[in-house]
Amino acid sequence: MRKIYEYQVVRYFPNEISDEFINVGVMLNGDTKKERIISENEAKHLYCSVLIGESKKFYAMVEYLNKLADDKKLRDPYQYFHNFRFSEVKALASSESEEIIFNELFETYIGYKLNRAIS
Repeated sequence: MRKIYEYQVVRYFPNEISDEFINVGVMLNGDTKKERIISENEAKHLYCSVLIGESKKFYAMVEYLNKLADDKKLRDPYQYFHNFRFSEVKALASSESEEIIFNELFETYIGYKLNRAIS
């Protein structure tokens, strides 16, 4: 039986004015809430033009965001929080398990960059 899952992508904006961003996490609302924000170690493997000159600030913010991930007010898609913003709520229908969906979302939005950077 197919189930509808809602999720948001966590985005890092080094400069709010330019709207240039990099995806750094996924929040899934299913039977249980699941969240995965890249670790500081994973962030060090990413190469992206938005991080040039910003890497130390970015790593510190990733660590801080991991500590604050449960704060509901951070999930407003129109509110910047220390250069982070959540995407609009998106929906996905699937008959796969919540764990499989969660892992696929992370791989789709973030993981492919990590796999490429590490190999």
